[in-house]
Amino acid sequence: NRAGLATPSELIWVCGTTRSHKNSSLARIGEGYRNYFFSEHLILVIIRARPDLFYKGELVLSFIEENYQNPALSAQMICDRFRISDTYVTKLIKQQTGHGLVEAIHRLRLRYAKMLLRDTDLSVAKIAEEVGFSNRHGLIRSFQKYEGISPSGFREMQANDVVRRQRP
Repeated sequence: NRAGLATPSELIWVCGTTRSHKNSSLARIGEGYRNYFFSEHLILVIIRARPDLFYKGELVLSFIEENYQNPALSAQMICDRFRISDTYVTKLIKQQTGHGLVEAIHRLRLRYAKMLLRDTDLSVAKIAEEVGFSNRHGLIRSFQKYEGISPSGFREMQANDVVRRQRP
């Protein structure tokens, strides 16, 4: 429409793409990442209020998804890549995820760390390296802060769950 806001049919289409269309730009971000960061309500609010923030935010989140393994991933790297201020990056991420930039990056890294802890025998130090923490202490601190348990405790808990499911 003339005000630059999405029409109701556009809003329905966007919300539909987050759930079903494999070729949508949101689908390219990655199923787990979308489920983690997006909700239908949040998308409606962002598009209705500031469609420019939604699309730029989508690009920034895609960049974070592609670069989460880089320990140097930071607000400055994102600012340089998109030629926007750190204040604007923070605003985009906060509106897209409900979290600050550092927390959003850590939560993404933790999601991948949990998969590696569950599915591999890699050491905590190696997993920290694989998911973009500069050392195992950063992974351990983030795990404790956001999950309330250590990575080793999480791995043990997951192993116990598997054993319980295998028992008749």
